Amino acid sequence: LYGRDEGSLLGRRLEPKGTVWERFVDVRSPAFLADHGVAGAPVFPAAGFVEMALEASRQLFDADRHDIEQLEIRRPMVLEAPRMVQFAWIPDLATFRILSRPYLGAEDWTVHATGRLTKALPDDFPERVRPERAQPALGAPARSISGVDHYALAARLGLDYGQA
Repeated sequence: LYGRDEGSLLGRRLEPKGTVWERFVDVRSPAFLADHGVAGAPVFPAAGFVEMALEASRQLFDADRHDIEQLEIRRPMVLEAPRMVQFAWIPDLATFRILSRPYLGAEDWTVHATGRLTKALPDDFPERVRPERAQPALGAPARSISGVDHYALAARLGLDYGQA
């Protein structure tokens, strides 16, 4: 195999200048995954999919700014057993897929997330059309909640976030 897993969630590139990365994942590696659960089951966090896409973008485009568009989490990655995870970049479509299957298994790959990687908006992009100026849906007022309230609400919904 080409490359080394440098400790990122993305893992190692399978070929020089390739568009597929791979890594082994379970609740012990990386250890913080044991702290993320839904309804009592360990689940790969959505933020992990984002981190993989950002790291791939850094390696592919050698740039400091990246945008992820149309991120769709299609299926949770439950970590009840070790899994092999792949991040696959499809250059012609500017899209990516995050897949997994049981470690050392011959099962078909399961698609967990898809999305697009694009160049970030330049600093001089017109202020009136910047995405961060978007209003909440249907004119609903935005509201802030404390971290303590957020975690309490998440726990009531069956989302368990541990110490990590």
